[in-house]
Amino acid sequence: MTIIIVSWTFEKVLRAEIAIAGLLDRDYRSQEEIDGILKETRATVPHFHILDGKEIENYLLVPSALTHAVNDRLKERKAHESVSEKYVVDMLLRLADEMKSSVLSQWISNRMRFFDNRTSKDPATVAEEAIANLDKEWHSPRARLMVVPGKSLLSAFNTELQNKFSISITSTQIIRNLNSTKVASDLKEILHDLNEFAKAPPPGTLITASR
Repeated sequence: MTIIIVSWTFEKVLRAEIAIAGLLDRDYRSQEEIDGILKETRATVPHFHILDGKEIENYLLVPSALTHAVNDRLKERKAHESVSEKYVVDMLLRLADEMKSSVLSQWISNRMRFFDNRTSKDPATVAEEAIANLDKEWHSPRARLMVVPGKSLLSAFNTELQNKFSISITSTQIIRNLNSTKVASDLKEILHDLNEFAKAPPPGTLITASR
């Protein structure tokens, strides 16, 4: 991985003692691939993480925070209406369901790529495993919102708000309404670790990437 090469270059070529941390989106990687990447990379870069969510925007898909953000915007426009959290949840899940076929094709493709030459299983079996894994995630509304493309879902959500109420909300407005109890536990742990990394000498370098 690039982050391992960067760490090696600083240490062996540049002779520089620079601490490195890393954070990757989960993207469409299988759990087996994630486990392998973490094991390999943390041997060189201990402060290395992969998000449980598809991408960082997935962590903004918190119904209560979205509901408050939408209602704040409606108040700003002096609209005589508001939305309920159930309304927001129903909209999010419906929009997520519209993405399922695309997500599934990516899960199958990435699982086949990873297991190519790594297993004696035939492609059909590998594909069936991907389908079963996604169906398991889809059963939980919260998990469903973590495996779809978060940025695209937020964009679709704003399109519906624009069509229905002539408003849109920003990431900043969502975060403003996102209290600590609603932040996913894996993100809390990552932020805590990166905060400790940033405070420890020598000065560190944080590398982020989506793939």
